[in-house]
Amino acid sequence: MTYRGVVAALSTLVLAGCAAWLPARSENPILVSADAQVEAERYEQAVELYDRFLEGHAQDPAAPRVRAVRTALSRLVAAQASIERLRETVTGQERLLGQRQRELEERQREIDQLKAVGERLRADVERLRADVERLRSIDLKEPRR
Repeated sequence: MTYRGVVAALSTLVLAGCAAWLPARSENPILVSADAQVEAERYEQAVELYDRFLEGHAQDPAAPRVRAVRTALSRLVAAQASIERLRETVTGQERLLGQRQRELEERQREIDQLKAVGERLRADVERLRADVERLRSIDLKEPRR
């Protein structure tokens, strides 16, 4: 026998042994329906059906698989709910961030306007100082009566 033949024979034996370990599919209509819900990605409904199956068939040979799948699906459903809540939170925070950015832009425009007013006032003050100095010099040049 060639090397490839030995590998093929061993692979066949290993796969056949693994297949023997897999639990047989139950013909129970609740379990069939629950499995169909999983395939349709309706996990909450599948968990409910698995719970009903376990309530009435706890000793069924498929019960260990059902418990494992039910636990995994429950965690998946909880994770999906958590993800949805987080998405809603993020959406709300993004909306709030947008509002704050618009407010910041408005405040920045107000600051820029106030800076311009401040510059105009400084220029006016300088003009008034110059006028006061001019008036003083005129007043000092004229004789007092």
